[in-house]
Amino acid sequence: PDLTRERFIETSFGRLYKTGDLGRFLPDGNIEYIGRIDNQIKLRGFRIELGEIESVISKHAEVKESAVVLYDDKLIAYVTSDNKNIELKEYLKLYLPDYMLPASIVVIDKMPMTPNGKIDRKSLPKPDIKLKGYIAPRNSIEIRLTNIWEQVIGVSPIGTNDNFFELGGHSLLAVRLMAYIHKEFEMHLPLSNLFQHPTIAELAELILKPENSKIWSPLVKMKQGDSKKPVFMIPGAGGNLIYFWDLIRNLNTDRSYFGLLPQGLDGKSKPAETIEEIASEYIKAIHMVDANGPYWILGHSFGGKAAFETSQQLQKQGKEVALLIILDAQAPEANTNSENAKNDDASWLIEIAGIIESLYKKELNISYEDLKGLSYEQQLNCLNNRLIEADIYPPYSNSIQLRGLLEVYKANVNAYYQKPQNIYSTNILLIKAKDEAHESDTLGWDKLTKGKVNVCVVPGDHLTMMIEPNVEVMAKCLMTYLE
Repeated sequence: PDLTRERFIETSFGRLYKTGDLGRFLPDGNIEYIGRIDNQIKLRGFRIELGEIESVISKHAEVKESAVVLYDDKLIAYVTSDNKNIELKEYLKLYLPDYMLPASIVVIDKMPMTPNGKIDRKSLPKPDIKLKGYIAPRNSIEIRLTNIWEQVIGVSPIGTNDNFFELGGHSLLAVRLMAYIHKEFEMHLPLSNLFQHPTIAELAELILKPENSKIWSPLVKMKQGDSKKPVFMIPGAGGNLIYFWDLIRNLNTDRSYFGLLPQGLDGKSKPAETIEEIASEYIKAIHMVDANGPYWILGHSFGGKAAFETSQQLQKQGKEVALLIILDAQAPEANTNSENAKNDDASWLIEIAGIIESLYKKELNISYEDLKGLSYEQQLNCLNNRLIEADIYPPYSNSIQLRGLLEVYKANVNAYYQKPQNIYSTNILLIKAKDEAHESDTLGWDKLTKGKVNVCVVPGDHLTMMIEPNVEVMAKCLMTYLE
């Protein structure tokens, strides 16, 4: 009886049998078959219909059949095609969000079938993930690094010139990778080094010549484009560039994208204390890429204010800013006092813990009461241990990375309250998070420019607007202004 009730459901049309097949109505009235409901999986917090990916793949003119499976927490696509060298990755990027893109595409002669004529997914060959342009490790350091990368990312083989982030590396894996490197080589490389040197070959050079890791530059090439002017991206308080990767992956333009890192993330050097200082350093880096402009500058949260000041200083120098892109940031004039600034490190660390919980969707089970009676070092160690317990940091992580994050975050938020000194005219694109209670339509930016302020509202809150699937909507909005 229970199974009958589950399979036969009462509707306004009468009693219907629930087959388990999935489909959808298309705008032209046709019905598209997607797949089976038992092919739904959960990966990195997202529910994914494997049949939906297969449907997109099968629409490619050169694909005969397709099947997508989950293998070792990676999406693997199998296709049959007369073209054994078929290239599908760029095609799929046009129609699928980043979290639904297969990690590997395997071309096979024919699909294994069950006796009743369906694809036998369990009999599909084990994937051998090959990477285009593979370059083998050339020395013992590169060999050791390659072993670490393959263990952390779960892809093999990895070439020495392959980009960590293009291989699917994200913020959690980045932290793990640097912790493994610290354990293996008994040397601390700050996370910022991975942004600036995202290949095995480049990291090996840093390990061979550790003095080079102390040469700081805010500039990080995140994606190489072609002819169009680049976009310079400034992160929120704390300087975490990694969360821009989801956005960049969804932007189908031929522009280059450069991130700008704040000083101090190594936990040793002193962060800049004013937005003016931060902008001045960023402009030096921007000029290394493009000395003339016009410039496209993007900033999220605190980064929106730093982007604004950067555009102000560029215009003061007589440069043109083509577009200033502000992601969910209040105009600086709306926050001219520092009454809400925190006085003790425990409060700062609890705020950072809350941000980490939102981004990683994990509970740290830490409170202000847990930290307030501890020394500064003990507070850092306490939060570091909670991050280890939550499986965000590896077991042997130390608190140096956390120290850099805290000091930069504090400096950024304190700089947040400083008043802009000059006002120039530039066009602004303001992208707001739908779930935030904003005080005004333009968040005060219309008072700081004589140019146009265009507003786009995207799903999510201040943080979740930056991750899948919400970031897809943001990317579509941005594309209309970047193309």
